[in-house]
Amino acid sequence: MPRLASTSRLSRSQLDDLHHELRREFARAERSVAEGNLTPEHDDLRAALQRMAVGEYGLCLRCESPIPYGRLQVMPATRHCITCAQLGRPTSASATKERRVA
Repeated sequence: MPRLASTSRLSRSQLDDLHHELRREFARAERSVAEGNLTPEHDDLRAALQRMAVGEYGLCLRCESPIPYGRLQVMPATRHCITCAQLGRPTSASATKERRVA
């Protein structure tokens, strides 16, 4: 079961829901990779699961502020809060998606 970062504002239920979604999306990405279709989302999802495993999920990688639950629901693999996503340059396809949702 994933640990909740002490500075995150996510409830256990929210974290569990997001963990389930991340695992589902990661399994889909793994199937794509197995079929020879490399997707940028694969690495983003793996990184999000790793952050969840160490209790850092839901925190912006730039400013360390909690990422709102609504943003995580739309983009569970997001690495940045809305403010930092708007200030930064996208580094992958999912980061480009962040800018559209932000």
